[in-house]
Amino acid sequence: MSNNIENNIDPDLAQTFTQEFAEIYQKINAVTRELELPAENSVQRAEQINTLFRSIHTLKGNLQLVQFNDFAMEVHALENLLTPCRADNSKYTNNLGDQARLLLEKIQQFITGKLNYKPTLMHIIMAINRETNVLLTKSWVDNFNVAIKHLYQEHKRKNN
Repeated sequence: MSNNIENNIDPDLAQTFTQEFAEIYQKINAVTRELELPAENSVQRAEQINTLFRSIHTLKGNLQLVQFNDFAMEVHALENLLTPCRADNSKYTNNLGDQARLLLEKIQQFITGKLNYKPTLMHIIMAINRETNVLLTKSWVDNFNVAIKHLYQEHKRKNN
């Protein structure tokens, strides 16, 4: 079975990317599972969140290197959601860990050729955030409503 990574980039770069992705995949899965458990103290929790953030940041850079820019934007959106958690670990929720693992699985499926990429709501919200700079400061319900309204307007504009 062919895979998307080998079909799209230099074979040496593909091999390096795939190896590093496997390491990041394991690290993010492990740390998000650790974050589901009660922390011994706030220092431990901060270290776990920083490990997750650094892994997500590295993944974003690696995705940009191989020009998987749509995935890089999704990872960047997740990185933006994690940023406030670094200053205040109480802002971290297990939902963020779930989002990280789901995104990793989607990237894994794409790399192995089992998935044709389509943007997710997170990708769309991130695109809107770049334009408005307000989405991550409002409640998620407001963000969702703004995203849907923007998508509708964009759809109307393209189809007129």
